Amino acid sequence: DSKSECSTVTANTSLETREPSAAAWYSWLMSPALAGSSKVSVDAAMLRKALSDLNSGDVEIRRRARDILSMAPIGMVPQILGHLRANARNYRVSLGISVALTEMLRRDKALGARIDLSPADINVFLTLASDDDRTLRVYAGEFLHDLGSPMVAKAAIERAAALGKSAAMDNARFNLI
Repeated sequence: DSKSECSTVTANTSLETREPSAAAWYSWLMSPALAGSSKVSVDAAMLRKALSDLNSGDVEIRRRARDILSMAPIGMVPQILGHLRANARNYRVSLGISVALTEMLRRDKALGARIDLSPADINVFLTLASDDDRTLRVYAGEFLHDLGSPMVAKAAIERAAALGKSAAMDNARFNLI
């Protein structure tokens, strides 16, 4: 049951790092008691683990890492964005963070006004929103759209106007506009 799973997490948690073993942590996080809940309290150790797990070879671990990142408090978004800037060429990280931030805004659109993107962040997301990979384009584009930022809209229009003429660029332009 979920209480014993929570006990497992506590039992496998070091007092110094407060990081549970991956199996116990994911078992607890995905327990029936928490299924569909956005009430999981993400702390700094969970955030670091989730960011690291975006590179896992296991699709389930990556999916759960995205779920955890999407439940992070708004105050952790700058750290998430910093990880994206540092790893923007890593497909798993770019997709994982795009999915997580999009899911965060799907749950609460009002958070969009509280996310302050730097010009570097905007550039990274515009690049992702015009990527050849459709899935990455869609998530990054939805995130940018849901921010509702005039600064992002202006930058997206300028980027779309500067794109060349090709089918791939037409897809990117459509997604940016």
